[in-house]
Amino acid sequence: MTDKIVMYDSPEAAHKELREVWVSRSGRISLDESVARYDGCTHTACGKCGEPTRKSWTICDKCRTIAAVERYNAKPKEAWDGEGVVFSEAREQYYDENDLAALEEKGECLTALMLVLCDPVFANPIEEDYFCDVLPEDGEVPDAIMDAAGVLNKAMEAYGPLSWYPGPYAMDVFAYLASKEKGEKPE
Repeated sequence: MTDKIVMYDSPEAAHKELREVWVSRSGRISLDESVARYDGCTHTACGKCGEPTRKSWTICDKCRTIAAVERYNAKPKEAWDGEGVVFSEAREQYYDENDLAALEEKGECLTALMLVLCDPVFANPIEEDYFCDVLPEDGEVPDAIMDAAGVLNKAMEAYGPLSWYPGPYAMDVFAYLASKEKGEKPE
């Protein structure tokens, strides 16, 4: 046997060292000062303006709002045809044409809602590779199942969108309001 034997109570098994540690406000110990400080703090400085912000955020509420408006204003604008829905980045809510009309009646400013045109989300068609995980190697899907999948695919396509997702274009609110004043269907 070539390995040295070290018993539990031997001075070689362990020894005592004194080290400087950081103790956070919550009592956690760390060798790293920044880790302990972050653990014990409730707020940090905003990465943009330096004001206090909750430690889970890198920038404060005010700077996040400014950044959101800047991102929205940088989006290309496109006219809305009144079909489907739009998404309000300011309220994180979806609206259709009737909802917008109701908001207008209440005197709400549509430009403040930061409206974005939404893209439709359709059901994914079932194709032959859908069954690849359950088929044996070199196996084929029976024609009857693929025929039934074809019928289902046609029904899903005819149904229309299942949901909507905010797209890359901001709604041109002024074009929408102008077309409504003229009594036209928005383009």
